[in-house]
Amino acid sequence: MFEVEVRQQGARTVVSCSGEIDLMSTAEFRTVISDQIVEGRVHLVIDLLGVTFVDSAGLGVLVAARRKARAFKGSLVLAVDHPTVLRVLHVTALDRVFPVVPTVEAALEASGAEADAAEAAGLAGEPEAV
Repeated sequence: MFEVEVRQQGARTVVSCSGEIDLMSTAEFRTVISDQIVEGRVHLVIDLLGVTFVDSAGLGVLVAARRKARAFKGSLVLAVDHPTVLRVLHVTALDRVFPVVPTVEAALEASGAEADAAEAAGLAGEPEAV
């Protein structure tokens, strides 16, 4: 069973997930993340510490979320410690695309300086000009 919860931590939004992120759960996962970005919460920490499995559909949601967050001058950091999830990220080379850290605290630190600077400058949440 997939569960997702959202909380604010300063200028960052923590999206905590548990269970499996697969074809059956990606619609909910995508909606929760997209809603955060649309509402201007563009500095995201995706807490996958409770996730035991991610399939290609779940990886697609993460890649799309990163793209969307960056389009709004945001950031996305993954907190992952499960060996299976880490292996999937490594095999797909997404561990080179996303900052991947072992704890939510480390993820908050990794995204902190960027988020705080963008918020202070009033830039977060504004889409890039095309």
